[in-house]
Amino acid sequence: MEDQTTYKANHVGNRIRKIRELKNFTQEQVAEKLGMTISGYSRIEREEVSVSVDKLERIAQILGVSTVDISSFDASVFFNNYGSAEGQSFSMHKDVEAWKKLEFQYQSQIKQLESQVEYLRKQNDTLISKLGK
Repeated sequence: MEDQTTYKANHVGNRIRKIRELKNFTQEQVAEKLGMTISGYSRIEREEVSVSVDKLERIAQILGVSTVDISSFDASVFFNNYGSAEGQSFSMHKDVEAWKKLEFQYQSQIKQLESQVEYLRKQNDTLISKLGK
C-alpha cells in the first residue's frame, strides 16, 4: 500500500528545483523559509528523501504555486530555448494535450469545490433556520 503522507513520485524534487529556479529563489532562501538546513532542502531537490504532503504544501506556498502545479510541472511543455544566452530568445511550445489535461484537472477541482461550497451553504442555512426558531 502506498504511503499517503509522503510524496516522492514523478520527480517532484526536480520539479521543485525547476520552479524554484524560474521564480529566482535560491536554495538558501527556500530552506530558511522552511526552517531547514540548506543540505536538508538540497536532499529534497535531489530526490534523496521523500517529501511529506505538509512540506510539499509549504514549499508550494513559498514558491507561489499550488501542489498541483508542482506535481504536473513539465518545463519542456512550457519553454523551449531557441538561441544563445546572448540573444535570450524563448518561445512557447504549445502542447495541446498537456494543456487539455491541465484544464481538465482544474475543472475537476473547481467542480469539487463548488459542490463543497453548496453543501456548506445548505448546512449554514439549516443552522440559521434552527437558531431562528
